[in-house]
Amino acid sequence: MSLYLSKIKRIILKSLNNDLEQGDRVELDSWLESSSENQKLYNSIRNYENLENHITLSKSISYDKALLRNKEIRKQIKNRSRRINIMKYAASIILILSVAFGIKKLDLFNHPEEKILAGTTKAKLILSDGNEIHLGGEHNSKTYAEDGEAKIEIENNKIKYKSSSKAKTEIAYNKIIVPRGGEFYLELPDGTKMWINSESEISYPTSFESHTREIKMKGEIFLEVAHDKFKPFIVNTKHGAIKVLGTSFNVRDYDDENTFATTLVEGKVRLKLEDEDYDLSPGKQLKYSQNSKTVNIKSVNTNIYTAWCRSRFAFSNARLEDILNDMARWYDIEVKFENPTDKDILFTGNIKRYEKFESVIYMLELMQKAKFEIKGKQLIIKH
Repeated sequence: MSLYLSKIKRIILKSLNNDLEQGDRVELDSWLESSSENQKLYNSIRNYENLENHITLSKSISYDKALLRNKEIRKQIKNRSRRINIMKYAASIILILSVAFGIKKLDLFNHPEEKILAGTTKAKLILSDGNEIHLGGEHNSKTYAEDGEAKIEIENNKIKYKSSSKAKTEIAYNKIIVPRGGEFYLELPDGTKMWINSESEISYPTSFESHTREIKMKGEIFLEVAHDKFKPFIVNTKHGAIKVLGTSFNVRDYDDENTFATTLVEGKVRLKLEDEDYDLSPGKQLKYSQNSKTVNIKSVNTNIYTAWCRSRFAFSNARLEDILNDMARWYDIEVKFENPTDKDILFTGNIKRYEKFESVIYMLELMQKAKFEIKGKQLIIKH
């Protein structure tokens, strides 16, 4: 890299710290005016949220130790005002800028043929009689629906079931289908709260009248189960059942994945898989492999596996294929790898779930391990 570009990098660092001298300001302005690409790059790095994402999104395969200190950097960023001391982390930012300047042409700056949008709150509610209610959009007014004896309250794109004092003659069953590019929140009659991720389905009774509270699911959900020691809550999946009394946990069981996983945040759960019972304590994750028929229980950072219901993408030493599969569901895109070995590249990061897709991929590309190309609603990982 030329001495001129090295000097520009250091001027950019000083500008991020609001520490530019007059001569530096003139040189920076000249560099910005010389190319629209320079302006776009500077704006992206200058943006506070992107800066946090750049620092956090450190590649986890034999990369510079300065970037691998991302947890410390993120903590410092959060605890300071917007005018943070960037110079303290100059090594990390210089590395980011070096990668950015090393990219001759970044095709992601070009607008794709079809705009890729982040997911939204949307779902389809199917009542017991087969009638459908489409949920989502900007409808914030409170509306009501009835299904048998059940009263359903819909407000701010959330569903709550209200218990009825009437005697139940027959239990009705409802289903919620959340498509690709969607998410939804549901509160069951017993007060259990449920966050439903993209491409998921939940079937449940509109009231819990038996000695158990049972639902069926596929996809991914996060549950805060209302405590009731007399009525265990049971989540049925294609791989087994999870029994709880009152707790918070995540369940992932997609049809197109060969693994099933339950991550416990608090409380206690018991899983029944292949006629065996497994108890989990907080901070533990059980993962079942459909291919090998094996069960693995380990301690995990639960924030990684529940970040999606807090509007974040979080991943720690995760395979690129797994990361992009989650993003594909959220952004409703197709992912294609030109070289299968690129699927196993590992990344660590924490990104806003409602970030623009181009910005997310741009940050991955800055790691300079894989090249990305957007064609319509297809993301191609080039080797």
